[in-house]
Amino acid sequence: MHSSLKWFSGFVSRRLVNILLLMGVVLPLSGFSATDKPNIVLIMIDDLGYTDIGAYGSDIDTPNIDSIAAQSFKFTDAHALPSCAPTRAALMTGQDQHRVGLGSQNQIYPPGASGDMLGYKGSLEGEYVGLAQILRDAGYSTFITGKWHLGHQPGQLPEDLGFDQSMVLLDALASHYSDHIGPSPHISETGTGKASYMRNGKLLDSLPEDFYSTTFYTDEFIRMVDVAKERNKPFFGFLSYTAMHDPLHAPEELIEKYADSYKGSFIELRNMRVKGMCEQGVLLNCDAPMRWPETTPDWDALTDRQKYDLQHRMATYAGMMDYTDQQLGRVVDHLKSIGQYDNTLIVLVSDNGASAMPASLYVKTEEEDAWQRQHYPHRKIEDYGKRGSFPAMGMPNAQASSGIYYAYKLTVFEGGTRIPMLVKMPGNTQGQVVHAVTHIADLYPTFVEFAGG
Repeated sequence: MHSSLKWFSGFVSRRLVNILLLMGVVLPLSGFSATDKPNIVLIMIDDLGYTDIGAYGSDIDTPNIDSIAAQSFKFTDAHALPSCAPTRAALMTGQDQHRVGLGSQNQIYPPGASGDMLGYKGSLEGEYVGLAQILRDAGYSTFITGKWHLGHQPGQLPEDLGFDQSMVLLDALASHYSDHIGPSPHISETGTGKASYMRNGKLLDSLPEDFYSTTFYTDEFIRMVDVAKERNKPFFGFLSYTAMHDPLHAPEELIEKYADSYKGSFIELRNMRVKGMCEQGVLLNCDAPMRWPETTPDWDALTDRQKYDLQHRMATYAGMMDYTDQQLGRVVDHLKSIGQYDNTLIVLVSDNGASAMPASLYVKTEEEDAWQRQHYPHRKIEDYGKRGSFPAMGMPNAQASSGIYYAYKLTVFEGGTRIPMLVKMPGNTQGQVVHAVTHIADLYPTFVEFAGG
């Protein structure tokens, strides 16, 4: 056994592998030529709530994802960590996130913990072998586009974990447009407020004027697929969107598309999503009780302007999700056009539950508040989604997005950790609903098993 496979006796189980085997799925274990091995495409949508895609009960138009779901194992009880970086650490290293320095992130520590404590550095540390390195050793071309969020020092970059090609945002978040700006001067990896975009190990000074993150990452991903095909190798591609992370930015016409979709209350929205969960078969007990966070406002006590605010935030979010689905459609179409779709294992996941985080969460001083107001000056509701705006979903909408599950991102309640997970096997397959408990870290050994690592 390769020395780097010590993780099999550690944190990561082979639960997902065993589930697939029990369901009659034949995995390629060894002895395959490079051309026999399936490609592996991992799609992560940032801060995607449990019910935000049609296959899990959403009202938002996501026909391309739903088409994947129709051919997938649709996991109903899959879990990640409560926030972005810990999930990515477990996924990319196959270990408990504390063992590799990411028990928390971005100076958000649990009570009694600090960045000086073992396991809470906030970027990768310790001993680990990157998932992409294992797959590269198994003969795969490896690449990533999108959010990284695992550190910016030597030993923590995509190439250090085995990626041949990369075009990534090192930070937790940034404007989705070309202004290149993070949420505060101290959040970005550069420490300047300027977002840290890196191509193959080199920081970029600027972005194209027409840059929009979801389009750009998709363009880069398709280009990297073509490079891998030219090398006549199977490929592992990680498409790591920064959508749906705040600030919510979306094309104006798509925000308009959903402008009348959320005229009711967030209570009605949640009820509609839970009904959708039942219709899609992802909820076993449709009569289970639900509760709201104690800080949820009384809808009837809100002013008309406050109601409009929450409704327009949701319309902006829906427009962003709709556009993300359209871009994923481009990826699927391209794989089909080059004859690789049926030879590809596709997994789609979120990194945590829906986000209730406001822009103010990134601000701790008056100086930071002034900086954010300078770089994100558009505060009117009507400006949501535009460059220079910083809308977030809002807590009641985030709870609605979690469906029946309580709470949202940054909590260890199910609304913070339970995620949608689609696993489309190679070949022309028929979708099935799977209620077994699974974890994001189970993907590491699963991908290695498919690759014959």
